[in-house]
Amino acid sequence: MPDFENLKLGLLLFLHREKSCFTTISIYADKMRDLYKGPVFRKRLFRSEQCPGICLREEIQVHCTKPCECAWITVVLEKIKKWKKTNPKAAG
Repeated sequence: MPDFENLKLGLLLFLHREKSCFTTISIYADKMRDLYKGPVFRKRLFRSEQCPGICLREEIQVHCTKPCECAWITVVLEKIKKWKKTNPKAAG
């Protein structure tokens, strides 16, 4: 849930889709900033002709390549999506 007025208030929502759980966990997007190691842009391209609208999608498949202040979060979400997930029941 992006907050384009105050980016620090944007939320990342993670849905646990295990059997009938469907619990949602929310984390302030700004708390995930440490996972981003790329360039930091100061200009926000949201709602401009240059904006492809990737950060508005419910499920982000690829990161945004535009020099936009909002683009970093799409890189982080792509990284999280690629992390190897393990089943805690199988590990223990």
